[in-house]
Amino acid sequence: MLNTIIACHNCRNFIKDNLTNFLDKSQNISPRVVLVENGSSDGTFDYLKNELIPILKEKYPLVHFVLDQSETGLSQAIIKGISNCTEKFTFITTDDFPFGTTDIEYFQKYFMYSNLKHSVYLGSKAAKGSTINRQVFRRVSSLLYRFLRFTILKSRIKDTQGSIITETILLRKFITRLEPKRYEFNTSFIYFCELHKLPVYEMPVHMPKESFQPSTLTLHAALSLVCNVFILRFKKNLLSKNISNLEYL
Repeated sequence: MLNTIIACHNCRNFIKDNLTNFLDKSQNISPRVVLVENGSSDGTFDYLKNELIPILKEKYPLVHFVLDQSETGLSQAIIKGISNCTEKFTFITTDDFPFGTTDIEYFQKYFMYSNLKHSVYLGSKAAKGSTINRQVFRRVSSLLYRFLRFTILKSRIKDTQGSIITETILLRKFITRLEPKRYEFNTSFIYFCELHKLPVYEMPVHMPKESFQPSTLTLHAALSLVCNVFILRFKKNLLSKNISNLEYL
């Protein structure tokens, strides 16, 4: 069974439809949903607490909802979410569910009942079979970022920026190793897994038309991603240290 961590930021106007659609497809495999509001300015936290979660509890009585808050930032929200996880496996995504439910559905169809031990599953825009309509700028920037990761980190993963499904214990081992709230979470975690030769599977996804939006990648964000790659290379020895006690939570 899966924990689901959803980072929520200024999503009051659209989280209900996205979350309902997700729960309709996943409630049988994800009995624990952790919503982490991080630095919203539109009243997202109060809306989740006082309006949406009470409605969802009635509609999905088998799902346990947890609401928490973190500092602003996706990494901070993910780390706070991990601290609330009790199931053996964890699914990490964001409030806009950029791939709809295609990532979790693919996981259910092809991996749910396989040997999941110490494996990582990525919803990957670059995986064979993905259908993604992106602006030229985003396509070029993704290719450049991929080339940079390969050159500096020797990473062979095509796209590290999608949703993640993996063992909760791996996530906990990682955050005690690097204090990743200072880093870009996904790329850092995937690099950690590659260093330890853990299998990483890139799952094809579909980005719904309603998710096609103008690029929000700022120069500051792009520079932060680049700096993160060089910092990870500097931290390689720390990340490479032997990890143990992975058998159970």
